[in-house]
Amino acid sequence: MVKERDRKLEQLKSYLSTQGELGNILLLGSGRRMTLLARYLRHGLHAGSVSLTAQSNVEKLGEMAEKQCVDTILFDSGWAKTVRRITDIRVCYLIGLLYDQEDCFGLWEGYRERAAHICLIREQNRKQRDTVRYESLIWDRQDSPVELSVIVPVYNVRQYLGRCLESLTAWRAPYVEYLIVDDGSTDGSLAVIEEYAKKDGRIRCVRKENGGCASARNRGLREALGNYVGFVDGDDFVDRDMFPKLLSRAMMGNYELAYCGYQTYDERTGKAVRAADDFMEEPFLSGTYRKEQVQRLMIRTRVAIWRCIYRRDFLLKNKIWFHEELPRFDDLPFKIESGFCAGSAVCVPEYLYYYRLGRDGQDVACRDKRLFVHFAIFRILDRAVLARKDRRLIDYLQIVKLHTHGYALARIDRKYYVKYLRMARRQLDETATTMRTLLLMFLYGGRRNVGWYLKSGMGRQSTGSALRSGPEEKKKGSGEQGSSTI
Repeated sequence: MVKERDRKLEQLKSYLSTQGELGNILLLGSGRRMTLLARYLRHGLHAGSVSLTAQSNVEKLGEMAEKQCVDTILFDSGWAKTVRRITDIRVCYLIGLLYDQEDCFGLWEGYRERAAHICLIREQNRKQRDTVRYESLIWDRQDSPVELSVIVPVYNVRQYLGRCLESLTAWRAPYVEYLIVDDGSTDGSLAVIEEYAKKDGRIRCVRKENGGCASARNRGLREALGNYVGFVDGDDFVDRDMFPKLLSRAMMGNYELAYCGYQTYDERTGKAVRAADDFMEEPFLSGTYRKEQVQRLMIRTRVAIWRCIYRRDFLLKNKIWFHEELPRFDDLPFKIESGFCAGSAVCVPEYLYYYRLGRDGQDVACRDKRLFVHFAIFRILDRAVLARKDRRLIDYLQIVKLHTHGYALARIDRKYYVKYLRMARRQLDETATTMRTLLLMFLYGGRRNVGWYLKSGMGRQSTGSALRSGPEEKKKGSGEQGSSTI
């Protein structure tokens, strides 16, 4: 049985055993761990020359590396700052063990153009016993230098677009690209995009005929070069630290998705309010590789795909795209499909995205028959989830339906209320009995939906008088999930 203190070393050996020729190796550190590692490299991997040193003088280390034609730098915990200060050397491999507080992302930034392969293994200070103890940043240089692609669908938001682009480009990293997809705007938005593209080479202007938000996002996904992708709405804006923090956290563990908190920004008052109860807690603060935990996260968080980044190869492998047949709220099925497929996730517990409310023409403001699109959305999701024959996922989707339909019923115009209520109950009954649905509400926090759900059952057994009261009798805030706003 491997001792706890040696597990970092075992992970490191596992990585080394899968790599090619390491060449001449400079080992930085002291103590038993590095002595054992030097022996392993000399006799287990048959590396070239292996030099072990505790020398911390940066200039002397640089001279030593140059003199010995070092191909690989391998360092122990506590050496990250020293290694980062060695600026005059290029290597094939940069490999290291780090303490929790050492800057992995900064080290990667410093060596991404000077090393072909980087492996950094960090030990976390765990807050809970079942959370992740060790994380690894494993990176291989690709043909494209882009690590993150940010996709911005744009349609007639000229008034807000400047602030959006300013907030994005405030982060000056050269390894990010901004794909601004103009979906046939008629208000001059395209001219704004082209003007910013002239000033910042990281901005790529993509033009297309009007086809809706889903088609614009898909176009961006097809054009993207980054290992990770994120989405921003053209009328919103972000904290300048949002994407560097998400990318750093996602890469340090190779997570399939990373998310942060967000704030609603009132267009009329200019005030921002933090979204509450959005599950920024363990195990996601430490990160998780348990698929069931990630799946359950989908019923505990609002839709809000724009406060996440996703590993692009994960999306492509699972064929996760936006459904272009949907006229609105295409982010809901994208969130559920990606979340039910993902096997890892991590959270940055800061409120870094600003979602604008109060703009004319927003789908989120609709209160009419446009809300009936939810039924088409859940027909799509039912087909996908039922095909997996996983009762747990069917139950999770039932909770999402309850939240979404509850949200719609709380805001829909009175003349559509009865029809929507009956259709919602009929759709819910297709995948669970009344007793099972009520049990799911109490198990997973959907109790706010009990009232309208029971009312819909009364209506099916009577003349419908219980249904005619409409949304004005519902308590304020009932059903707060399932749309682009949440």
